[in-house]
Amino acid sequence: WTLALDYDLTDHTLLYFTTRTGYRAGAINTGATNASVTVAQPETVQDYEIGAKSDWAIAGVPVRTNFALYDTDYHNIQVQIALPNATFATVAGGGPCTQAAFNAALCNGATTDNVTLNAKSAHIYGYEWDFEAKPVSELTLSYSGSYLHARYTDFTYGLPAGYLLPASGATNLSGSPFPLPQWQMNAAATYTLTGEELRLPVDRVSLTANWYWQSKFLANFTGFRFPDQQAAGYGMTNFRVDVENIAATNLSLAAFVTNAFDKKACQPESGSTGGGGAGVLNSAPNATFGVPNASGVVQCVPLPPRMFGFTVKYAF
Repeated sequence: WTLALDYDLTDHTLLYFTTRTGYRAGAINTGATNASVTVAQPETVQDYEIGAKSDWAIAGVPVRTNFALYDTDYHNIQVQIALPNATFATVAGGGPCTQAAFNAALCNGATTDNVTLNAKSAHIYGYEWDFEAKPVSELTLSYSGSYLHARYTDFTYGLPAGYLLPASGATNLSGSPFPLPQWQMNAAATYTLTGEELRLPVDRVSLTANWYWQSKFLANFTGFRFPDQQAAGYGMTNFRVDVENIAATNLSLAAFVTNAFDKKACQPESGSTGGGGAGVLNSAPNATFGVPNASGVVQCVPLPPRMFGFTVKYAF
């Protein structure tokens, strides 16, 4: 459900408050061989947001501003955890594979399952902003950004029957941050001229420059223990030119360059599990959890290099 209230403070300023609930459907553990963890429970969320939207002017320059602050309670978060499956494992000489035997590497036949379980809760809050201005009729400037603070308040989970803890014995990551950047910013400038102004047989020509930046972030839930395991922050610049309705044919062309300055950066590849040179982001307890330089970014996916291209569009 969603409840929203808004109030027109002036003819050009809107204040609002909204709260809403949401959920993510339960998950089926297709990779788990033990029937006790066939299903993970649904996630639930309760969100609160306040904000203001305004149109105004500075020295005759029209300006539009949007601000929003939000606070979110997050429960039963679905997390994938690599757990030793000792259902069919034994120790030398017979007998079941116990936690102590597994920790001492005495178990035979133990496998590892990627199991989706439910961490109990997380708290997320932050704010967002968006500015737009037109210093002259041909030029549009925009600047937006966000701050995100997201941490697990209770990462504990129940150990399913037939499974053991990773050798490190770690199961509680309460207080750990989500592996996401806290800051993101985006700025753009678009300059548009009509075909008449350019004396060309087109409707208009637009030049756009865009800049994106994000802060570094810890790539391991236990980043406070291994702060070197992080993805570096980076900025990226793109350029684009659009030519619309050439010679009244409804044909438009655009040319662009992305990552214009060929910025080098590396981002973790989440959700990948080795093989073929794929990256690995072990953000939950597993066999290497607790081992320095072994439970975070093993490999990562680089940013795309500088690329050029063009598009053709026909409207009918």
